[in-house]
Amino acid sequence: MPLNPDFRYNLVIIGIIVGVIIVAAFVLIVRQRSMKPVAGKEEMVGLTGEARTDVDPKGEVFVHGELWRAVTKGDMIKRGEKIEVIAVKGLTLEVKKSIEEV
Repeated sequence: MPLNPDFRYNLVIIGIIVGVIIVAAFVLIVRQRSMKPVAGKEEMVGLTGEARTDVDPKGEVFVHGELWRAVTKGDMIKRGEKIEVIAVKGLTLEVKKSIEEV
């Protein structure tokens, strides 16, 4: 028994819609996987902030709206100087003097 021509057109339209949805979902998944993390340790590395105390080698810094314990392996960082996060170890940030002004 042959299909009604109107029914065939409906199947084509449904197939096109499903295909578009699948392609859109695939594009969104690929884009999401290539984005930079927005939470956790990975997000903190590279952020800049300000030293709230002298960091020699330990002190406190203000980064991302929060006060953090910090250590530096480089030169002493004076209170008020701009810093950059280079690593996160537990709840302590490893920082260095920031080259660019925030």
